[in-house]
Amino acid sequence: MVSGTIYKISLTTESLTVLNGTTNLTLNNGNYASLGSNQWDWYNSELYVNIGSDPTGGNIEAGQRSYGIWLNGKNYITVENIIIRNVNISGLLLNNGSTGVIVNNVEGYSNGNETFKQLDTTSATYNNIIGSYNLDDGFSLHDSAIATINTGTFNNNVSGINNQNSSQITLNDVTISNNSQDGVWVLGATGGSGGITTINNATFTSNPNNLKIQNDQAINATNVTISGGTFGLYLNSTGQLTFSGVQISGVSNYAVYVFGSTTATISKANINNNNTSHIIDVESNGSLTLNNSLVHNNRGASKYSFIARSGSNNTIKNTVFYNNTHGLYVDTTGIIALYNSVLTSLGYGIAFYSGAPATNVTLSNNDFYSNTTNFYGASPTNTNGLAIDPSFTNPGGSDFTLQYISGLINTGIDVGLTTDYASNSVPQGSAPDIGAYEFQTGTVSSLAQYKSDGTTSVVTGNWTNETTMVLKFLMSSTSSSDSLTDAGNIRPFKGGEECVARNKQR
Repeated sequence: MVSGTIYKISLTTESLTVLNGTTNLTLNNGNYASLGSNQWDWYNSELYVNIGSDPTGGNIEAGQRSYGIWLNGKNYITVENIIIRNVNISGLLLNNGSTGVIVNNVEGYSNGNETFKQLDTTSATYNNIIGSYNLDDGFSLHDSAIATINTGTFNNNVSGINNQNSSQITLNDVTISNNSQDGVWVLGATGGSGGITTINNATFTSNPNNLKIQNDQAINATNVTISGGTFGLYLNSTGQLTFSGVQISGVSNYAVYVFGSTTATISKANINNNNTSHIIDVESNGSLTLNNSLVHNNRGASKYSFIARSGSNNTIKNTVFYNNTHGLYVDTTGIIALYNSVLTSLGYGIAFYSGAPATNVTLSNNDFYSNTTNFYGASPTNTNGLAIDPSFTNPGGSDFTLQYISGLINTGIDVGLTTDYASNSVPQGSAPDIGAYEFQTGTVSSLAQYKSDGTTSVVTGNWTNETTMVLKFLMSSTSSSDSLTDAGNIRPFKGGEECVARNKQR
């Protein structure tokens, strides 16, 4: 014992990580004689710890090895069914061109830096891995390395996954949560050749920067769910940034933040219930294209659904803005082209500030309905615009499909989109619909008519004196999620009976 509950033990190799059971102790460097509770220090070949009690006979562990497994120029190695914990630097390190490495069912916890790390031109495939509670990253990739992760969990690190320089990583089915800085941090080399990040199915929960892209890295992300944290998408990269099927809710700052010289495309996004400063914010020189998306139920004082700052150039197609505090914000030289979209149940539909002229916004075939004020500060022309109830199926329940009575059906223009939010083909009728969903008309086939017994057929065009008829037909839709209801009727005409059958969605 040194004093109070501070104890020490001789330790020749300096530790970078110290645990009490499964709890990482905090380094209080240089204060070995005055450590607070759950702190440690290494000084003059001695390890000092304070866990608030006598550690004798307890479970204090201090890292001594630099690496759990080090593959230095080793090719076609399989590592599997191992737990790596409490090493000083990396749990599993690949460098010096190691290729063809396969990692199966490996878990890493409480390592001094990261659990998994690749350098230079290495390549590896990881299946079912965990990298958690490390003092730096769960997984890090550098230089020109190539990695594929099939099912991975990364939580309670500094960054869950760190992809840097011109490296390339593919993430399939990953879960990333509660990291202290970033969920996935993609950092390309400034002015260098950019790397590539591909994401197929990822869940982010409560990371300050859930998905952060910087410098010249490119990303292609599909089916990304983000909840909690500070930023949803933090985008500042000159690489090609493409997102499809993004869901963002519960973040406390920006759901989507675009700045620098970034050009990004987001399709089929569902951005809802965020208590943020602003929902989507595109800063100077940024450019965002938003397609077939839903931005709804984001509430709070002075919050805007989409902000175009000075110098930004943005395009919005077939998107629904519903029940947010306000709609769009245009600042000075910010530009927005808005097509086939619905702005409803908002404060301001579009607000022009700092002398921004009406010409900064191009409007065509949009529906403005039930907003407190459609336009503030300028009055742009909404070419072929509407001001009607969109007749959503159940907007309060977040169902923004169109009822068959909707005046938005076949009233849009062709803006180059071939599918809608639900991946149904566009158009279904004579023209695209306004909104994120294309109305599904369904089809009627195998129409047959019978006498009241339901079995005696009546040939089409023939006479019958029946007062009751039985009609049988098949209804189908291109969408497996549709519920079809018949809306048929019979009306008499001179010389016989005519049946007119219609069908509608939901």
